[in-house]
Amino acid sequence: MQHLNELPIELSRGDILDPASVLKALDCVHTVFHAAAVYDTSSTDASAIVKTAVEGTTNLFEAAARTRPKQIVYTSSVVAVGRSRNPNILLDETYFSHDFSYPYYRAKIESEELATELAAKHSLPTVFCLPAVVLGGGDYKVTPSNRMLLNVSRRPFACVDGGACYVHVEDVATGHLLASEKGKPGERYILGGDNLLHREFAKLVVRAQRRSVPVVQIPTRFLHAAATVGDMVERVTHRPMPLTHDRLEKAVGRFGFYDLTKARRELGYSPRGADAYLAELLEWLHQHAPGAA
Repeated sequence: MQHLNELPIELSRGDILDPASVLKALDCVHTVFHAAAVYDTSSTDASAIVKTAVEGTTNLFEAAARTRPKQIVYTSSVVAVGRSRNPNILLDETYFSHDFSYPYYRAKIESEELATELAAKHSLPTVFCLPAVVLGGGDYKVTPSNRMLLNVSRRPFACVDGGACYVHVEDVATGHLLASEKGKPGERYILGGDNLLHREFAKLVVRAQRRSVPVVQIPTRFLHAAATVGDMVERVTHRPMPLTHDRLEKAVGRFGFYDLTKARRELGYSPRGADAYLAELLEWLHQHAPGAA
């Protein structure tokens, strides 16, 4: 809660899985921003991740059906849009993913579908915000996105084929506010930033740290060879290996590149570039994130 202590806001504790506390939180509220989720992209245990997303969304909309807020701004994710095998394809809000590779993906996909159904059922004006890979300070527990950035900052010399869309947390927050003011009910808005190949992102991190380190992309054929070994070891030992063909298929050669045209046009959304914040963010993370030093 450290990141909230200095803000001029009134805090009220509750539990998204407790319908009574959700109903209390929505009393006399004009606009609801629903962002409750377990952000964990590595866990294979779907129970807490999916339960929080699905039951939490149900509780939120059932409570809203009674309190009737003027608007709900629902935080989904670009994982509900999906990824492509082609770096030249920019996915937009018309794409819907059915990739359940990770519990977090399933949670976001199913909860957005549920939110859409409940919003229609209860006639609740709802705007959907879909952030990309969110980076930013004030992250004292270190989310998977910032943990990834820290890992790249420590060993930026090797990366794999693929790419992602990176956005600063303050731009995501601004995008949510813009969505509450200008968003159209029922519409989705991708809140992204720079679409970068993994090697491009690593080079930006190196430059932000003023280091002189070459960035090398590991040939995919080498990864396939290592995955073959991983498959064999996993079959014999029955212990999960860090690299198998299944994990390789999920992570390598995938591009989460997105078209921001709709958010720019309808909301006035204008995110900063990654090179504008990486140096300051890395400094903050190395000073404040637990275990980051």
